[in-house]
Amino acid sequence: MWKRQAHIQQLQLLKSYLGCKQCGNLAIDAYSLYENNRLVCQPCLMRKEGGSSSPISFLEQEKWYKRWWKIEIVEWLEKFQCLPVNAGCAREWLKNKGHLGSCDCLEMEAKETYELFVSSLQEKGEKLKECQCETRNIPLISMRKGGIGVKSIIYLASIN
Repeated sequence: MWKRQAHIQQLQLLKSYLGCKQCGNLAIDAYSLYENNRLVCQPCLMRKEGGSSSPISFLEQEKWYKRWWKIEIVEWLEKFQCLPVNAGCAREWLKNKGHLGSCDCLEMEAKETYELFVSSLQEKGEKLKECQCETRNIPLISMRKGGIGVKSIIYLASIN
C-alpha cells in the first residue's frame, strides 16, 4: 500500500512541476524521483554528472495511462486522490463509475500473486526432490599465503 501512495505522491510532484529554473525543460530524472522523491532536471543532471537515468515527465505518464488504461490521471488525482490498482480496475471503473466504492481489485491482485508464488514454490520443491547432488573437491587459487587450497563444492544436477 505504501508504494501505491508513494507513486501517487510522485505523480502529484510531476504534475505540479513547472520546469527547470535553469533550462526550462520538463524532463525529470526517473531515479531521483522514484528513489529519493526529488525533482531533478534530467538534462541538467546529464550535463553536470555526465550521466543519469531515463527522463520522465508528467505528460509522458499522462499519455501512458491514457493509452494503456484509457483513463485521465489528472481526473483521478484531483477527484479521487488515488489511481486504479491495475488496468482491469481502470476498465471496470470506465464501465461502472461506482466501482471504487466496492473495489476489491487490490485484494484480488494480492491473492493472484500469492497463488502464483505458492505454485512456483511447490513446483521448485518437487524438482529439488528429484535433484541429484554430488560433492567435488576443486583446487582454488587463493591470494593469501599458502596459495592453493581444496574446497568442497556441492553441484546441483541440472533440473529439467
